[in-house]
Amino acid sequence: MNLEQKYKVVYVTDIRKSLDFFINKIGLKEQEELDVQGRDCVVLEMFNGDFLMLLQNDELETAPVILSTDDCLRDHYRLKEVQVSGLTDPVYRPDGIAVEFPDPCGNRFILLEERDYKDA
Repeated sequence: MNLEQKYKVVYVTDIRKSLDFFINKIGLKEQEELDVQGRDCVVLEMFNGDFLMLLQNDELETAPVILSTDDCLRDHYRLKEVQVSGLTDPVYRPDGIAVEFPDPCGNRFILLEERDYKDA
């Protein structure tokens, strides 16, 4: 068991539509389906080995969900190629380079490649 792996839980209003989006557009892999207190939950493996848990819920996330990447420009190009709706252009931020996109339920995601801009 890798104790370095992280799990992010994201509430979605339509689990099937979200699952289709994250597998077919974003390219994540389904690991397992669970029942969490009577609600559907799907665990997806992200590119860095962490996990995204989509949990059926009536309310959405209020803050953007940050997903890590090792190459934001590569991933932006790939997401643009598969026509992810609402995808922003890459932006340089103090913590790295990022792009944003919504999921089909309206959650906001930030794909972040962390960078240290300080001189060594």
